[in-house]
Amino acid sequence: MNSHSHQDGLQDSEDEFARLFAKHQRLLFGHLVTLLGNTSDAEEVLQETCVVLLRERAKFRPGSNFVSWALVIAHNQVHRFRRSQKRQRQIFSSGMVDSLASECEERCHELDARRDALSHCIDQLAASDRELVDAAYAGEESLKDVAERLGRPSNTVYKALHRVRRALLECVQRNLRAKERP
Repeated sequence: MNSHSHQDGLQDSEDEFARLFAKHQRLLFGHLVTLLGNTSDAEEVLQETCVVLLRERAKFRPGSNFVSWALVIAHNQVHRFRRSQKRQRQIFSSGMVDSLASECEERCHELDARRDALSHCIDQLAASDRELVDAAYAGEESLKDVAERLGRPSNTVYKALHRVRRALLECVQRNLRAKERP
């Protein structure tokens, strides 16, 4: 391998790391809020977690579970933070933090599976239904505005969106059940 292709491989790896980090930063923050009990401590620990993740990024193997790896580092940073704050009253015991961390990691995997299933199900929608979902959840306009833009009565749009939501829920549930089977 020449040095140019080696550099390209490193750049690809760093780009992938940056994408994964950006994708899961909110999840990490939510995890930290759960473990620490308040947003200001979570923001402080997230900053330290980010520093460690960036410093240790060479140890992350592309294709492995980024979320699990990042949650372990975040969990370790929570313990460091709690030790540094020992004199202040702690909301949760160390055992409770460990238990919450384990529960959060399990739920993160469930949410990832649901998100993947939903994405798959949205891709299978008819183009008009996909457009309706995009318009309804883009957050840029109300459903009444969407109905006006589409030239349809509001109640028709509400009913269509209800039908699409129900279809998506059923599709997601089918996908998750199918993945549970051996």
